[in-house]
Amino acid sequence: MSFYPQRGAPLPIELANTLFAQDGQLRDALATPDDLAEWLRTNASSFSERARAAATGQLGAFRALRDAIRLLLSAAADGHQPPQAAVRTLNRLSAQAPSCPRLEWLDSVPRMVVETARADAEAVGIVTRAAIALLAGPEREHIGVCQAPGCVLFFLKQRRRRDWCSTSCGNRARVARHYRRHRGAALV
Repeated sequence: MSFYPQRGAPLPIELANTLFAQDGQLRDALATPDDLAEWLRTNASSFSERARAAATGQLGAFRALRDAIRLLLSAAADGHQPPQAAVRTLNRLSAQAPSCPRLEWLDSVPRMVVETARADAEAVGIVTRAAIALLAGPEREHIGVCQAPGCVLFFLKQRRRRDWCSTSCGNRARVARHYRRHRGAALV
């Protein structure tokens, strides 16, 4: 597996970022079922053990979901209308994971747990619900696409003027800008 650059972002952005650039080449961190299992382990806090185990056979669904989420995040970041096919894919995958709330009462503390009827669709359902909540909620305004040369990652902006997914991308962009300015001055 090409280990993807985990950023501690919301789950839909983490899934979208499994397609990333490394050494100038586009890499896919969801190329095999083992890659999916590793991604699920890396993000284990979002999934039950049951969901992770059942999801390993859902590589195609996760890849389709990732592609739809990338298109939707890009549209949200740019403030334009997303392709309707991406919206349909997200909604179709969400509908495959019918769920119901269940009450758990442990150590005198009640909590609601959302349980999915189909174990093989549970993990996809978790990501689709998170994507819908992100895209339909107030955080949508903070979705950004990294502006560093060669980077294709998404992130949530903590500051309005933030243009990069990480400090290393910010440094790379500043170095590239410096090089362009000084190279242009040397040619004159």
